[in-house]
Amino acid sequence: FMNSKSQVLVAGFFATLAVVAAYTLHKKLKLRRLQSETKAYCGSCHCKNVQFEVIAPKHLVVWDCNCSICKMKKNWHFIVPNTSFQLLSG
Repeated sequence: FMNSKSQVLVAGFFATLAVVAAYTLHKKLKLRRLQSETKAYCGSCHCKNVQFEVIAPKHLVVWDCNCSICKMKKNWHFIVPNTSFQLLSG
């Protein structure tokens, strides 16, 4: 059996867990919503002969390439499914 002080500590611990769980669920739902919102992005190669459009989430996860051209142009890269890619020219 627990005394009242122990009961308060245990109740506080579980209340904290409930808050953390609610916050985590909120963040996951917000991320899912953000990922479901899409936007059309246009891009091209550095000489502009090849141009394309992609449909992707508004909030992207991107990679920063370190090749000389990408560094100079400050290009960031992301991956999309073939169905979200349209080649416009090139």
